[in-house]
Amino acid sequence: ENAAPEDLFIREEGRVERLLLKDILYAESMQNYCRIHTVHGSHLPLLPLKDLMVALPAEDFFQIHRSYLVNLRAVEAIVGNQVRIGTQLLPVSRPNREALESKLVGDRLL
Repeated sequence: ENAAPEDLFIREEGRVERLLLKDILYAESMQNYCRIHTVHGSHLPLLPLKDLMVALPAEDFFQIHRSYLVNLRAVEAIVGNQVRIGTQLLPVSRPNREALESKLVGDRLL
């Protein structure tokens, strides 16, 4: 049985930290790094966003913009060309807007 991973490990400031996937809210690209925002705070591993994207399960995580990747379970609303996660509004690029809505909402829109 090949169950989806529940966590991943990142290298940060000489430590190896375990992140639970369900705790990851979103990640933002910062050149060669990406800042990973979790329910407990943020992390800055020396890891490009595209490498993080490859490590995360595609059914739960979606790249909404070239600089942002979100946990679909954390998205509370789509507001125009932005998504709301907690108090944060993150940009959604125009080409990704439709795919995001169909992935997020599917056939559950009333």
